[in-house]
Amino acid sequence: MPAAMLFACQQQPDPPARTQASYRTALDKIADTCGVPRSSWMLVGKDAVSLSFPPGEPYEKADCLIREFHNSKLPLKLGFIGNEAYEKNQQ
Repeated sequence: MPAAMLFACQQQPDPPARTQASYRTALDKIADTCGVPRSSWMLVGKDAVSLSFPPGEPYEKADCLIREFHNSKLPLKLGFIGNEAYEKNQQ
């Protein structure tokens, strides 16, 4: 019995790390689901993604991107790029 308990307590190996290509595939699928250009996402380094939302797109699409990203459980940090084009048009 003690051997079985010891075996059960051993640390399990980490799952295989996702590659940049698999991240890109998952992000492209999210963009397609939400109806925005795939170029809305940009991988930054090994563990982050930035979102640059196209000017003039409805907020519902931004909400969709964020919701789908959250639901995907991708182990990436999410950052936003400001919408300078929108600011210039407002002045």
